[in-house]
Amino acid sequence: MTSRFIFTFLLTIVYCSAAGFSGGVEYKSDYLFRGVTQSDHTHALQGRARYGFNNGFYIGAFASNIYDPKEDKNNAIEYDFSLGLLGEAKDVWFEAGAISYNYTIKDSNFLELLFAVGYGGFRLAVYTTVGADDSNAIGDRYLETSLDLIDVMDLVDIGFGAGYAIPNDQNANKPLNLYASISKTFSSKTSVGVRSELYSRNAKDFDKARYFIFAKQSF
Repeated sequence: MTSRFIFTFLLTIVYCSAAGFSGGVEYKSDYLFRGVTQSDHTHALQGRARYGFNNGFYIGAFASNIYDPKEDKNNAIEYDFSLGLLGEAKDVWFEAGAISYNYTIKDSNFLELLFAVGYGGFRLAVYTTVGADDSNAIGDRYLETSLDLIDVMDLVDIGFGAGYAIPNDQNANKPLNLYASISKTFSSKTSVGVRSELYSRNAKDFDKARYFIFAKQSF
């Protein structure tokens, strides 16, 4: 079922891209979300698609295989939907929207509001959980910042970023995630690279650095 779902979604992306949408497919040797593996440190095949309107509004979708602890297999599905607004004023851009994270694993779904601003390759974003199967997660916030340097020395793209969780429960841990990546883009639509991440559950003691490789094809 997992393979059929991913294959159908990827075909849809290709079709929609030809019809004026944007999208892409990506392979990752490990799917890390905010520093935590979603694929039990094994491979993930992902697809995403987005349609942007002339007034700045957009709708999007994302899908990936993830790990199912009950079956001890990497055969569950994450499927997300997003909508929002992109704008720009004097080279400063902004984004406001909502993301619905959905999983075939029971009691894992949640909804976030997003607000982000950026300038050039710099981005600062705030995510706020406004709905979740786990009611304790409502009100959680996640701060994320990143800097992307494109065509460094006309050779590679380099990225840096950090994420910090602020749970609604003041007694809960406040995880911190740091990352760096380097990639090479070919023909403006195909890229391959490697990413390293450091994760701390309490913003003090970090786990061992994790690395994964990725290959991306945009349409």
